[in-house]
Order: sequence, then C-alpha cells, then structure tokens
Amino acid sequence: YLAGLLDADGSLSFVFANKKESGSYTLSLLLYLCASEGIDKDAFVKELPKLTGMGNATVIPPKDKVICGKASAQRHNVNVWQVIKRADLEMLLPRLIKHMVIKAKHWQWMLDVWREKRGVRVPAELKEALVTASKESRRANAGPIKPKNHPTWAWCAGYLDGDGCYAYTSSTRRGYTAWSISVSAVAHINDRCVIDFLHKAFGGDLHMRDRPPTLTWRRMLGYQNRSFAERFLPNLAKHSRFKRDKINAIIHHHRQRLSIPGPDRQFCTMDACDRRVHGHGLCHMHYMRERKLGQTTV
Repeated sequence: YLAGLLDADGSLSFVFANKKESGSYTLSLLLYLCASEGIDKDAFVKELPKLTGMGNATVIPPKDKVICGKASAQRHNVNVWQVIKRADLEMLLPRLIKHMVIKAKHWQWMLDVWREKRGVRVPAELKEALVTASKESRRANAGPIKPKNHPTWAWCAGYLDGDGCYAYTSSTRRGYTAWSISVSAVAHINDRCVIDFLHKAFGGDLHMRDRPPTLTWRRMLGYQNRSFAERFLPNLAKHSRFKRDKINAIIHHHRQRLSIPGPDRQFCTMDACDRRVHGHGLCHMHYMRERKLGQTTV
C-alpha cells in the first residue's frame, strides 16, 4: 500500500549539506510524503514513524496561500513524513522499489548514485550535474524494475488513494434518479505506464488531453458494471486509508439497490415489464426502442 501511495504522492530527492569554503557538499537522500488531514482523516501519514519504525513526522498548521494569483485559505493541517537516516533508507527503499510501478527505475537510479557518492565530498560542479541528471531521470526512467502482469490490491488501493478519484453522484431526469459512479486516475503522459497498467488489468476508457499532456483512465462502476464493482471495490476497501468511506458508500449503494425496492425506481416503468432499469427509468430493450424512435432525450 505504501509503495502505491508513494508512487502517487511521494518524492525522493538529493540533499546537499555541510557546504565548505571550497564549495563541496555531502550527499544524502530524503524520502518525503505529505497529506492534508482533510483527506487523511485518520492521520495515517502522521503515524508512519510508529507503523514503520522509521523517519519522523511533523504537522504544518493551516496558512493562507496565493495560488494562480488568488488567495487560498488552507483549512486543514498537513502531516509530513520524512526519512533521511541512512540505515532506514537502506532498509526501506529496496522494499518499496520492487512494488512500485511509476518511480521504481528512477528511485533505483537515485539509490545507486547515493550509494556511490556518499561519504565523499561533492564539488559544486557535480552538484549541478546531479540535479540536472535527476530531473532527466524522472522524465526518462518511468516504469517498474521488472514487468508486472497485474497490480496487487494493496498497491492499487494506495495509488488510487493518492491519484485516484471515486465519483459517486446522482441527477434526476423524468422523475428517475440516475447515478453516475466511476473510478478514475490521471497521470502525466510521461507516466502513462501506470494508466496502461490499470487499463490492461481492469478495462475501462482512456482519454488524452494536450494541455497539460495527461492521460486519464476511467472505469464505470454503475448498475451495468455492478458485478465488476462488487468484486473490485471490496478488495480496495481492505487496504484503503484515505478513501475507504467513499468506497464503502458505493458498495452499500449496490447492495442496497439489490435488496430495497422503492423510490429509486429499480424496475422498468413500462406496463407489465419487470426488467431492471437500464437508463431513464427503462429496461435495456425499451430504452433502445425509445431511443431509436427519438422519444428519449439522450
């Protein structure tokens, strides 16, 4: 789970410290993860030092920010987990990297460079070269260390907790309550390996945007996809820390829909038709018939 969450929201960076008059530095690594308490309601990130026995956690209080020239008030504390101790990184990073899908190659490159350069002074010229090489590696080295056939449920829950979205909305048309339920994830085009990975494993649709260049994966979880949703969502709920409430709400929706008839109008409104609703209060057969006749607004 932690590997998936770090794939989405974590960062690993070089830290240059102890500058001397000659302009040389010591090189270390910093693992960084943060989450707002508005999302991380159970303070999972804050508890990571106790759960892993590594790193330290700090709390950043709310403060006003200016985003795109507009004042934005931060309403929640932000919990930050940082790991910089050498022994902790040596134990933690290899275990994370083998499960990661997006940042595995890049983090392995950074780990190898750190192991090679630690303990020696880094001149200013090499510092600039390492910073530039790190940025280039992040763009070029996207992907897992070894090819993966299928995502684990724990990794999938972690990644979707970070970069995923569970949509669960309703609208009313012709007296019928229509639900729009889906799960989606978006990534920069350089990281499309993770979107292709999810699409291959779970199906769904892909949508490309040019500005910014991003790729979005979306899998519908509505009534027509109920059987998939009832297999997919409980496996994520077991591991999810940030969005478990939304997942459980969708699971409850499907289970309630099967057991409780009534105001949601689960059955076709045509006379003597007891088929389940497909769309606009009609079963699939009557819906397609009305659509062909142009009597249904789609």
